[in-house]
Amino acid sequence: MTKIRIKPLFKNPLENIVAYSPPQSEIYLGSPGITLLPNDRIAVSHDFFGPKSPCNKYGMPNTTRIYLSSDCGKSWKMVSEIREAYWSTLFYFKDSLYLLGTSAKYGDIVIRRSNDYGKTWTIPLDEDSGLLFRGGDGNNPPNYHCAPVPILVYRNRIWRGFEDNVTASWPEGFHTFVISSDIGKDLLKSSSWIMSNKLAYNPSLDSPEFGERAGWLEGNVVAGPDGDHSIIF
Repeated sequence: MTKIRIKPLFKNPLENIVAYSPPQSEIYLGSPGITLLPNDRIAVSHDFFGPKSPCNKYGMPNTTRIYLSSDCGKSWKMVSEIREAYWSTLFYFKDSLYLLGTSAKYGDIVIRRSNDYGKTWTIPLDEDSGLLFRGGDGNNPPNYHCAPVPILVYRNRIWRGFEDNVTASWPEGFHTFVISSDIGKDLLKSSSWIMSNKLAYNPSLDSPEFGERAGWLEGNVVAGPDGDHSIIF
């Protein structure tokens, strides 16, 4: 068995803050994501929530920032701010950085690509440029939802979990599903992706300790030892 010793860069983690928003601003940082890049680079993402966070015309938060470290995480620089990107996963695949999530709280499912480590991004204007699945307006379904969970590359496909809050009620309204694409296809094209069936939550199977309200939330696709894949909540 190989043993790996991990040495922290700082004795105090607060010496190495990527981003901070004071609580009195009523703008809070959420959905943190991280991925390793070539040449000792690391990319980090987060979005915003709270009463004064940036929102779209329906009042839904919709903004993500990208930070880059070129020295293994010792220092950080904000390299881009992206509107119409939310709850998104950063991942590096075939020499490009991708951002996959929704366009806003309960928005479209969208993907972006960057070839300069997150400084500039493609724009998902249509089904040929990153708009994978269209959501409804405001709280009208489909209400796509997710978290910055890892993608799974398995059996020559990329897999990613999502939910659809079909009734706009939390958490019982969420239906879980998975999208996937062949790794050889253009990930910016909607035609490269397929969506599974959507599974509603069945509270009759819950133990009493689950309480009166429960539901699917932030599903993460994983490969199992039996060769199949599952989604964990």
